[in-house]
Amino acid sequence: MLLRDAYALTLRLLRKNKGFKQQDLSAGVDASYVSRLERGERAVTIETNHALAQGLQIAPLTLLALAHGAQRGVSAREVLEEAVRELDELELFDVPLRAEQAELTHPQAAKGIETTKAVLALKATGLNQLEVARVLNLSKSTVGRHWYRRNPQQ
Repeated sequence: MLLRDAYALTLRLLRKNKGFKQQDLSAGVDASYVSRLERGERAVTIETNHALAQGLQIAPLTLLALAHGAQRGVSAREVLEEAVRELDELELFDVPLRAEQAELTHPQAAKGIETTKAVLALKATGLNQLEVARVLNLSKSTVGRHWYRRNPQQ
């Protein structure tokens, strides 16, 4: 079974078990979109899953665990136990993740930021572009791209 179809089955089952109409879930989600999700015509985004779970008055993970279980032919308990085992193996089960822990800048962009900082630091000492290029072992055109930038990102 496709995950999209398993999600459709799960959403429809939960909605009907709770006695809700599609319109009851549409706080932040259009009722026609809920209908397309329940027919498996659309795939859900993580934000929409969150909104639907709120409408169903359950945790977003509950909805996903049920859908993944339906897709694999196992119970939500088995899906969640597997997740617990994996998180334990990764030593992340009891670790709260924070945005500042993640590397949000692409490595190439980070390198560019560092190059800009280096170019601007040498520029501030009075060196010209050719001299900066020689010191940093960069082409003059690369130095030129960084020469007029102002505030490099962190």
